[in-house]
Amino acid sequence: IVFALRKCSTTLEVNDLGTEVRRKEKLPTYDETITSRTVVAINIPSPQNVTARGVKSVFSTSGKVAWVRILKQGGNVSDSIRKFLTMQSNIENEVLTLVEYELSESAEKAFKEMNNSEMKVFSLSHIPHTKYYEIFTRPDRAIE
Repeated sequence: IVFALRKCSTTLEVNDLGTEVRRKEKLPTYDETITSRTVVAINIPSPQNVTARGVKSVFSTSGKVAWVRILKQGGNVSDSIRKFLTMQSNIENEVLTLVEYELSESAEKAFKEMNNSEMKVFSLSHIPHTKYYEIFTRPDRAIE
C-alpha cells in the first residue's frame, strides 16, 4: 500500500518510515451557508416529478438549483433528518426531497412561495441543530 501511495497518489503522502499517511492539502472549510441554501420538500405534486430532473424543474422556478437528493420513503435517514421527522411526525412515511440552491435567497423564496395544500416545503436553516454533513453524507440511504 505504501509503495502504491508513494507512486500513484496525488492527494496523499507517506512519511519516510511508511507508517503514517496525510493529505497534501487541507480539507476544505465547512460551508456554513449550505443550510441556508437548502430546503426539504414533501408531497411533490405529481409522481412523475419525483425524479431528480423532475424535482429540479419544479424548484427551478425559485432560483438556480445546485443539486437534488431524494430520500427513500420510510428508509433510514441521518440523525438530523430524524430530528426533523420527529418534529413533523405526520410525514414519517413520505418521500423527502432535499433541494440545494446556489443562493440562500432562492431557498427562502421556495420556502415562502412553494408551500401549498399539496406540497410542503421546509427551510433547512429553520430546523434546529441541523448538521448539513449528516444529511448529505449518507449515500447508501438515498436515491439520486
